[in-house]
Amino acid sequence: MFSFVHTLSSRLTSVTFPGQCQMCHGTLSNKNWVCEDCETHLPYAQTACITCAEPLPPSRAGQPCGQCLKQPPAIDRLRTCFDYQYPISQWLPQFKFSRRFALAHWLGRQFIQQLTMGSPDLTNQVFEKDHFQLIPVPLHKRRMRERGYNQAMLVAKVYSQQLQLPINVNCAIRNKRTLAQSGLSLKERQHNIKQAFSLKTEPPKQVILVDDVVTTGSTINELAKTLKAAGTEYVEAWVIAHAPLN
Repeated sequence: MFSFVHTLSSRLTSVTFPGQCQMCHGTLSNKNWVCEDCETHLPYAQTACITCAEPLPPSRAGQPCGQCLKQPPAIDRLRTCFDYQYPISQWLPQFKFSRRFALAHWLGRQFIQQLTMGSPDLTNQVFEKDHFQLIPVPLHKRRMRERGYNQAMLVAKVYSQQLQLPINVNCAIRNKRTLAQSGLSLKERQHNIKQAFSLKTEPPKQVILVDDVVTTGSTINELAKTLKAAGTEYVEAWVIAHAPLN
């Protein structure tokens, strides 16, 4: 356990930031990914369903969509930072597959910034709960060996450092090597991920699941179901970006 977290910490502290804005290519004066001017043009998430992140009109802010009212998902709250549009749709695959570890720092800080701006009372609502723990959505052991790292774990490390929330890496495992969810229909995604997770230890009562992208929510909801079946009472999901199914 110590060596695993230590290795991730080493990766996060040894990353190299680009030195120039990745949108306008101007010089950056700090450890960042884009300049302040370009930040204002990023595809930040707009008003959306609180449990599936599907877009809603501003008048429905803070509410679930009609589909989630009819069939409530297993997660209690889904929070996202970006819509999966350019340039986020370019940078997240680089982070996930091409070892652009500096993006973990920047994406994590962006998420926290948007989170606290949208919910100024979030500290009182969530962070003071004694048993709240971060659980990065786990990879199957074979995919972990192939990739060498779990991108959700790297982002969770940033949340943990910034917000003093503990990370639980021992509770949940992915016991089924699933197909990549991208390119699958909603029904195919649900079937693909069914019974993909199991628990090694008793889960916390309150959980924050961490992942990079959510589309239909099949993965985070399957993990939330597994946790709740074992006694978890409340599950949030913190996901960097929401991507439409098509």
